[in-house]
Amino acid sequence: MTESSSTSDERKTLRRTVQLPANSPPLANGKCSLRLCMLGCEDHPPYGPTEATGALFLELVTSAIYSAYPFANAGPDKTAAAHVDFDIIITTFRVQVMDYPDGQWDDFDGILIPGSFSSAYETAPWIERLKDVIQKEIYGKKRKTLAVCFGHQLYAHSFNQQDGQGGLCRPCPRGHQAGRRSSSLTREGSALLIQPTAASLSSDTSETKPKAETIQLMYTHGDHVASLPPCAVSLFGNDAVPIQAAAYFADNEEAATFCEIIGDNGQKRGENLPSLPQPHAFTFQAHPEYSSQDGLTVTFTNILTALEERKALPPSDLAEAKTDTTDNFPELQQESISLFVTVCKILGWF
Repeated sequence: MTESSSTSDERKTLRRTVQLPANSPPLANGKCSLRLCMLGCEDHPPYGPTEATGALFLELVTSAIYSAYPFANAGPDKTAAAHVDFDIIITTFRVQVMDYPDGQWDDFDGILIPGSFSSAYETAPWIERLKDVIQKEIYGKKRKTLAVCFGHQLYAHSFNQQDGQGGLCRPCPRGHQAGRRSSSLTREGSALLIQPTAASLSSDTSETKPKAETIQLMYTHGDHVASLPPCAVSLFGNDAVPIQAAAYFADNEEAATFCEIIGDNGQKRGENLPSLPQPHAFTFQAHPEYSSQDGLTVTFTNILTALEERKALPPSDLAEAKTDTTDNFPELQQESISLFVTVCKILGWF
């Protein structure tokens, strides 16, 4: 059951309880909940309001847990003693009105930075403030983070104002992108998202990882990350958008060490691979939160309508994007959830 409560005029807390097998890793490690802070970046439909976006992520987390632990919420053949309640809690903040969890950051297991119709290179006060928060409070304190679309772009762009080294968001050279897109994994992406490593997860998680060297996900965006700072690596991309995803390490040296290790051992496919540094933040241009029915039929569909109204893409292209995404939704849903499971486990969320 999903519950929603208000914690202030700006904040909402979304909660869902699932039952996990008592021997599942989160419970074995003493965790009985996952508390996420979502820094909502869009107050208005079709992507907003913030509570609606939070509901999409709540559904994504729930689906990921069901995928990672198939016996979660098992039927009556499973005894109550074998299952324990696990709470998924997402508290939403509206950063467009400067609402942040000041003094409460440590109450959360991680941060979500979702999409927006704004651009990361704009100079609106709320965008400037969020860039500063990313640098000082989120990346600066190595908080576990997942960012998508605008969040992916702003996370990278926040580094440019600090040292001018990489981290740049610009309009897509090939124009707006909408619908299903296929990307090729980089060497670094394969190491993190496919190959088992000594520092990665237990063996039962390999079934949830992407199987191929390409990945198909759902997109709606007009900007892209043109370059990354030295503390980050690209995970996958394509000709239109070379940096579709990134992983961020504690510092430049850690990222360089990661690349050096997988470069020296790239042909071993994870066998006897030295312990790898692990990233604390993942960012995706794609929208894995579109993987629910509401994500597809409401949010994604309404965003296509908004793009048509803004003349961002020809109506025929948008119609094709909608049809193709709908026809391939089961596969897109599976890949989105699989990717999210892998990332959540690397971040230690469940």
